[in-house]
Amino acid sequence: MDFNSLNKGDDIYILRKESDGPVLEIAEVVDKSAAHYDMQNQSAAMGSGMQQVVDLTIKIGDRVEPMRGLIITAQYATYNGGKQYVAADKETVMREVD
Repeated sequence: MDFNSLNKGDDIYILRKESDGPVLEIAEVVDKSAAHYDMQNQSAAMGSGMQQVVDLTIKIGDRVEPMRGLIITAQYATYNGGKQYVAADKETVMREVD
């Protein structure tokens, strides 16, 4: 599954790299933007061609967080300066854990 396949109510998996070890969290997608080109990172993407992205709003427990600029065809991404590994499905995050 890729990020574009996610819909409101779907689970998304977040592996947080913390000082005392990795923490796996399962979040719920509460909102998803339409696919669009990331114009803020246009100069970085020009060398490899523009890619469409989606922006998600996710809910983890009582927290609601935005996740912006996820490439629509990707199954996973590093996020928050590499401190998080975000996966669109359980199998992908489990491969990272292994």
